[in-house]
Amino acid sequence: QHAAKLRAQSGALRKGLKSVVREFAYVDAPITLAADVDDATAAVEPDGGPSGGAAGGAGDGAGGGKVISADGAALSAGGPMRAWFLATPDASAGLSAEAAAAEAAAAAVPAARRGPPKIYKCDGLWDSLEFLCRYVEENGPFDGVLGFSQGASMAALLAALSRDGAIAASPLADRGLAAPSFRFALLFAGFLPSTSEAAVNELLSPEDGARCALPSLHVSGTGDEIIAPERSRRLLAAFDDGKMVEHDGGHYLNTTSAVRAELKPFIAAQMAAAADA
Repeated sequence: QHAAKLRAQSGALRKGLKSVVREFAYVDAPITLAADVDDATAAVEPDGGPSGGAAGGAGDGAGGGKVISADGAALSAGGPMRAWFLATPDASAGLSAEAAAAEAAAAAVPAARRGPPKIYKCDGLWDSLEFLCRYVEENGPFDGVLGFSQGASMAALLAALSRDGAIAASPLADRGLAAPSFRFALLFAGFLPSTSEAAVNELLSPEDGARCALPSLHVSGTGDEIIAPERSRRLLAAFDDGKMVEHDGGHYLNTTSAVRAELKPFIAAQMAAAADA
């Protein structure tokens, strides 16, 4: 998937939120996958699934905030497959090449029947986070961050980097980055990456038990067979001030009136709190 497609998919969202969000800035994931990749789901994360895309765009609301939208990866006739990171088996975590092949073959099996996630390395993840940090610094400020599927995982990690000292304690420490700053996060069909990389896990599941303080709203489909709802609930648990909105649909960016009715007051409340601070 790509930026322009997510912009098209989120038209109802922009229209419904124009009184509280004046602009959406959509961002393409920096990793372009080979055209002959057979299974986007396996290429990105065998238990994680494909995701939406993003591009630059603005609503025409008179007021409100500005939201950056992170994309992910999926096969699209309108552009190349893209990803924020590539999941590759981590032999040290006990996933053999044979098991990895079996997991890739199982990618078409509904998530609820696949069993627990396996452990992977997230190749390219830190470079993608650097890319997003620089985008925010050069194009912001942004009031919120929004992501779908793998993009939601990246949005959550980006939000976690706003915590004091998070960049300095990460592999990004020597890259001269400013910590991103947001007022809220909107995470659709998100999940915690099933990785063995301690630095990734420390961002959203730190050993000291601290959770991300950024207010967050999580949207999950009870019929999602790519990202099982329990995976989105695990991501919710990484946030200190998070709220879950569930719908009975599957793996897509849900922009129905019912979901917008939850999003609008949530965003308005965060903007009001910032104004009063």
